[in-house]
Amino acid sequence: GRVFPAGDRVLTGSADGSAIVWELRTCTDLRRFRHSGWVMDAAVLAGGTEVATISGHTHALNLWSVLTGEHRELAGVAAHRVVPVPGGELMAAWGFDGAVIADARSASVRYR
Repeated sequence: GRVFPAGDRVLTGSADGSAIVWELRTCTDLRRFRHSGWVMDAAVLAGGTEVATISGHTHALNLWSVLTGEHRELAGVAAHRVVPVPGGELMAAWGFDGAVIADARSASVRYR
């Protein structure tokens, strides 16, 4: 999911290393998250208060607060794709090394 639950914002990722939250009505850049490499994937989590991104340079799974811009990286997770798990704070991520279920609130891996 790259569209926020209310349908008023969208999350994009690009080759310039930025993931951006856009307000759709005015096309305003509301929040920008910087990465060291291109953004491979992105997902809206936790009712729209957090987003997850994967850096194409390191394959790191990153969590970002939409409200504050705070950044957390899930240690030891190398992924290519991330999707929210409906109905909660969980996300699924996977890559060549396997798959994980992670908790966005605690930035921890629940299942590997």
